[in-house]
Amino acid sequence: MPITSKEAWEKLISGIGSIGIDVPTCPITSTEPKWFFVHTKGNCIVVESSKNKMTYSKITKPRSISYDNFSKVFPYYYKRRNGDQVSKFVKSITNNQVYIYGLIQMFVDLD
Repeated sequence: MPITSKEAWEKLISGIGSIGIDVPTCPITSTEPKWFFVHTKGNCIVVESSKNKMTYSKITKPRSISYDNFSKVFPYYYKRRNGDQVSKFVKSITNNQVYIYGLIQMFVDLD
């Protein structure tokens, strides 16, 4: 992991801002990414359906991602990217892992 979860969280908060941005998921299969919209509210990230993209995640009510939730999933992003099977375990931590992975790929994992 090139940076800490706290540094990654700060990149997300500053990169997203209160206005928000559309972000794609990052599937590890050949599945087409789905888009979602995020914005910040205080020190949380709010996830909603994208209104600007054709393929979007259908989110019925806004979801909130806290730093605590993010920091538990963050290390598994790199394990997942390297081919480790982490989905079942990460899903036991949160149902927001798909959105967290997309955020990490867009704002943190710039390799």
